[in-house]
Amino acid sequence: MKKTFKLTGLVICILIVFFALRLMFYVDVSGAYYTELAYQYEDADISCGISWDDQIVLQHMLCGTKYKDTPSCGFDTDVSITFTVGDDQRKITLCPACDGCPIFQIGDSDYYIKISDDERRLFDEIVEKYGMVFPCV
Repeated sequence: MKKTFKLTGLVICILIVFFALRLMFYVDVSGAYYTELAYQYEDADISCGISWDDQIVLQHMLCGTKYKDTPSCGFDTDVSITFTVGDDQRKITLCPACDGCPIFQIGDSDYYIKISDDERRLFDEIVEKYGMVFPCV
């Protein structure tokens, strides 16, 4: 009985730590009220807001767990999407991989989020309406 109680307590502690760490390393753009695209590449110089419908799709797609990695994809803050979130108008910038990989760099940090290949295709379709074209390497 004592061993079962200790094991249950250990499992509960591990779950609490897991969920606490997940919350610490989670990118949440769901409360964004404005989303702006930036695309400065070769002869293109685009800086514009996007429609509410497109913003909602991108918010759901790009809310994800961030991770530390060193992907071989190229990223540039000149090719980015910035979400303005909350009353404090905090800005979260995500830079899509310029080569079309389904990875986004969080600002200019060493942290990234990864989406599925299908979600990346949908992202490319949405931002193409505003003039962003991938790959742009």
